[in-house]
Amino acid sequence: KKDSLANIGIGIGEKVNGKSNSAIDLGIDLQFYPSRSNNGLFLGPSLEYSLSLQVSKADVDTYYLKTEGLEGGLQIGYDFTENITAMVKYLTYLTDLSKNESIKIKGNTIGIAVQYKF
Repeated sequence: KKDSLANIGIGIGEKVNGKSNSAIDLGIDLQFYPSRSNNGLFLGPSLEYSLSLQVSKADVDTYYLKTEGLEGGLQIGYDFTENITAMVKYLTYLTDLSKNESIKIKGNTIGIAVQYKF
């Protein structure tokens, strides 16, 4: 069995120099269920577009840094019911977040989510 799930998420990061370091993510998860039984365990790839939620351009040095990027990774989760799912997801940036070609900036995230499907 396989499934796809579109998602919208908010990432809350540590403050940097007293400023917010949060982002909104739009993504798609492909879920593959390895068991043919009624087991809700799944795993699969994830792809997300992330946009920084800085209050103003002064909060992030946009001369050197991009405020958006594409992330890819893996997930594992469990469907408890048809509507409630829990998952752990690892993502890494596929795009370089630096505008300076001599500097590479990448990021990794690990997220835990409980989802309610409408």
